Amino acid sequence: MNYVATIGNREVKITVEEVGVARYMVRGDEKEYLVDAHQVQDSVWSILYGTNSFEVDVQRKGDDYEVLIGGDCHKFTLMNEQLKALSRSGGKAMAGKALLT
Repeated sequence: MNYVATIGNREVKITVEEVGVARYMVRGDEKEYLVDAHQVQDSVWSILYGTNSFEVDVQRKGDDYEVLIGGDCHKFTLMNEQLKALSRSGGKAMAGKALLT
């Protein structure tokens, strides 16, 4: 899946590819990360990256996220890449009739 993360005024394209059971290749900002991610409670995830382990609390309100990692709070917006492009065009691509086959 392709996403666009907005952090402050900066946009970063992010690609997430499932490569195994609970294992993901995450690409963004010209970097690549192989992570294991397991949801352990409603909003809490256990993330393994390399030899490091993180407990991550993820709070979501629509497209807005607050992620708490080791006492640091990170806020950003995350949207599907197609929806982000549609929002940039003002939603005009959805106007009118369409024939789907």
